[in-house]
Amino acid sequence: MGKANLIKKIIAQGMVSEQDALAAISEQIGSIRLQDYYYLVAECKSNGIDANSFFTSIYMNASEEVQYQMWKDGYVESCPANLLIADIALEKEEIVKKIDVDYGEKLTHCEAYFDNIQAIIIGHLSNAKRSVKIAMAWFTNPVIFNTLLKICKRGIEVDLLINNDLINNRPNGLPFNKLIQAGTNLYIAEPPTLIHNKFCIIDDQIVIDGSYNWTILAEKNNDENIVVIENGSAIESFIDAFNKLTRKYDCVDTMPVRVPERPEYDCCSYKYFNSEEWLEQVVDIGSKKRQHELYKEIYKILPEDAAKDKLPSEVFETVKKDVEEERKQDESLFNLSITKKTEELEKKLSSNEKRRALVSQQIENVTAQKTTAIEKNKAKVEAIKSKRVSQEQKDAQISSLRRTHKTELGKINRSLAKLGNELDSLQTESEKIVSQKDFIHSIQESNLEGSNGLCRINLKWNTADDLDLHLVLPGGDIDSDKDIYYSHMRTEYNGGVCFLDHDAIPNNAGENPQENIVWNQNLPDGEYKVKVKLYNKKSNLYSIPFSITAFAGKDVKTELFNFENAAKGAVIDIATLTFKNGKVVMPIEFH
Repeated sequence: MGKANLIKKIIAQGMVSEQDALAAISEQIGSIRLQDYYYLVAECKSNGIDANSFFTSIYMNASEEVQYQMWKDGYVESCPANLLIADIALEKEEIVKKIDVDYGEKLTHCEAYFDNIQAIIIGHLSNAKRSVKIAMAWFTNPVIFNTLLKICKRGIEVDLLINNDLINNRPNGLPFNKLIQAGTNLYIAEPPTLIHNKFCIIDDQIVIDGSYNWTILAEKNNDENIVVIENGSAIESFIDAFNKLTRKYDCVDTMPVRVPERPEYDCCSYKYFNSEEWLEQVVDIGSKKRQHELYKEIYKILPEDAAKDKLPSEVFETVKKDVEEERKQDESLFNLSITKKTEELEKKLSSNEKRRALVSQQIENVTAQKTTAIEKNKAKVEAIKSKRVSQEQKDAQISSLRRTHKTELGKINRSLAKLGNELDSLQTESEKIVSQKDFIHSIQESNLEGSNGLCRINLKWNTADDLDLHLVLPGGDIDSDKDIYYSHMRTEYNGGVCFLDHDAIPNNAGENPQENIVWNQNLPDGEYKVKVKLYNKKSNLYSIPFSITAFAGKDVKTELFNFENAAKGAVIDIATLTFKNGKVVMPIEFH
């Protein structure tokens, strides 16, 4: 019986498996020669046996030339060194090609870089074909950000893990929500378990690791390094580490509104970091005016002593003077608008009180008229009763008198009801005006937050509720990427820069929280909608008052509004701002 038939009979009877049968025969063969090897290869294929595991198990029984052939055929990972070296020396094409294909992709290649790091990272990101995984403690570099946005938009799967701290999450920071909208999976590490990783995995084949955060300072100011690893088991370790991190931290639909408060947080250190980045950006700005504006922003976020150390000595005093003058001017303009509003309320209250007095007098007069009418009617009835006529005639006359009297009283009562309603309305209006005066007094006591520019909108309130200021760009909708608000804090639009530079969630009523939106550089023509949203109703108040102050140069106007028994998510349309020829069309009309 031939070997093939013997194997089939043993297997058919269920005595052994295909692999065990081949293994038993290979032991009978002893030292496996090429002829036996090719037979075993054919049997593995015809019986569906895993050739790799089978030939690994019988490797030691094979002759060197068979071991070498097993390796060349790809069934085992090793081979006799003497045969391999001999073929390499002869430069056999099949061996050179196999080593290049099988091992060139598996051997670890590692390069270290200390210069031109941004360009190296961008080059690798731009060549991504399938996926990019990033764990980056701090990310503020707009050049790398734009590269990441581009590859995301062309379908590359991007996973990004960053810290939610005052470096990554700041008013003038990178618009991470754009990455989310482009398809990025954004993971957020929240205090106190922040990450310190700085690595990137491209197509699960390349790892970029090192000291280099993706920040402006890392690129322009610091001594940094990266290591680029291609192939090898280290890449699997990085992939495993990244998968553990993304299981630990949440994937978010939008960048968090703000950084969680921590008592041990040294916020000033983050202000230092951000000011350092701005100083690095100054050198790239050709306009002296823009440089000066950036210096002012640095001065505003730092303590004065720190700002003095950071800013060039030749500009510090000028910057300080300009900022202080702007603050004084803004406070003066705001107070002037508050004074005007207070005078308007007092005038309205005075007019209201005069009207109340007049209506009260009218009610007294009509009430007296009603009393007189009733008395006259009684007298007439008695006169009829005393007449010397039949009872039938008396009854007819009294009935007619009653009808006339009822009509007269109806008219008087309707007049009293109307006057009473007006008096109640006037009372309610007076109480509202008094409440508005109290509110406006409370907000006048708090300093203005945020900065001024070509146009500025400031929201103030004094309850524990969470209100949000929105400025919707032409053709946009609220809560979109054409809306400036807490989730989309900055935009560059048609040559202008608009940003929410002060955002607040109050913890307690009466702390006078504020939000502030400002336009810089240019006012692009168009109509812009100002809205306020009751994001979260935390108090049990029926009425939630707030003020909106619009600044356009020296033209400033404050108006008062109310959420009356409003539910969470309610929106009030405040005003339409019209920009034309680089200016705000005046006067600003509030809705």
